[in-house]
Amino acid sequence: MAIMFVRAQVISRGAGRNVVAAAAYRHRTRMMDEQAGMSFSYRRGASELVHEELALPTQVPEWLRSAVEGRSVAGASEALWNAVEAFEKQANARLARELIIALPEELTRAENIALAREFVRDNFTSEAMVADWVYHDKDSNPHIHLLTTVRPLTEEGFGPKNAPVLGENGEPLRFFPPGRPGGRIVYKSWGGDKETLQAWKIAWAETANRHLALAGHEIRLDGRSYAEQGLDGIAQKHLGPEKAALARKGRELYFAPADLARRQQMADRLLAEPELLLKQLGNERSTFDERDIAKALHRYVDDPLVFANIRARLMASDDLIMLKPQQIDAETGKASEPAVFTTREILRIEYDMARSAQVLSERRGFAVSSRHVAAAVRHVETGDPEKPFKLDA
Repeated sequence: MAIMFVRAQVISRGAGRNVVAAAAYRHRTRMMDEQAGMSFSYRRGASELVHEELALPTQVPEWLRSAVEGRSVAGASEALWNAVEAFEKQANARLARELIIALPEELTRAENIALAREFVRDNFTSEAMVADWVYHDKDSNPHIHLLTTVRPLTEEGFGPKNAPVLGENGEPLRFFPPGRPGGRIVYKSWGGDKETLQAWKIAWAETANRHLALAGHEIRLDGRSYAEQGLDGIAQKHLGPEKAALARKGRELYFAPADLARRQQMADRLLAEPELLLKQLGNERSTFDERDIAKALHRYVDDPLVFANIRARLMASDDLIMLKPQQIDAETGKASEPAVFTTREILRIEYDMARSAQVLSERRGFAVSSRHVAAAVRHVETGDPEKPFKLDA
């Protein structure tokens, strides 16, 4: 089932990280850190690597073009990150930013590659950013790792990590603290900040939804936070590939005490307000069946009794609307098609859309009446009593 998961992290030398080692792990290969004289090999996980690309912007400095020319994707990645390690001198230097993004299980591998390419093109290379990305799939947990530099590429190597924020006139924005009559230029992180991450999340959801629709799938992702969706309080900690694989197999999972407490808190919240789960389902798709409800509920609840209790309350909720009853095969007596449901809110939205379309279709034209035009003109002409004026006819 497609899930909305985009996580960002910084690979920093101050945290004991090495970006060449990080790239070797993601490409599931062997790489050499030329500065440290150390090699890192992660070839044992090569079966998990589905696809790899080093996407470069249109304008690439000659030093980088010559460094990667004729090399494999992994070799080009090794050259890029060795250049970063050589350029950064500080012991606590930030070396790269990484995005980890869950891919929709509904899409084929080829479709997921096309999805990732479009997201990279529209959000990274089009912004003059490098995107070193790999597609992993272990235990039916498809995801990508995307590494990008925290500095812009220049002909001399790399530029400053912070760039001035430009105003509408193209000039740097300034703020004026006491004692600074000339003001101080406002800077932002070139490699992305919290606002950029949120923009990437929304862009990922929009791109994934377009590809899911093209592939004929109705499920949708929402790049907003649970709080922004009106679902505050039901978020859960990411399980990770190992626990997620065990959960799909129905195996019993171990959770740390803090995780157990949070899952219990979410279960209690859903017991009190089961409609929260319906709202989340409605944000993902317009129609769903009982299996979709069970999958969504299983994200938050493990206890069979609590699961059955919440499920029963969901099925009895006034907010749940059955669109089509379950179809039974007359010969076998077994269900041939599941019952299809939607939410009362989705039904209301679709009714309002259909009603608006009907009203528009019955109108002879879409012109603004002369009465409304005259009122708007009078409002503009008399808006400032001290400076009245007349618009030309």
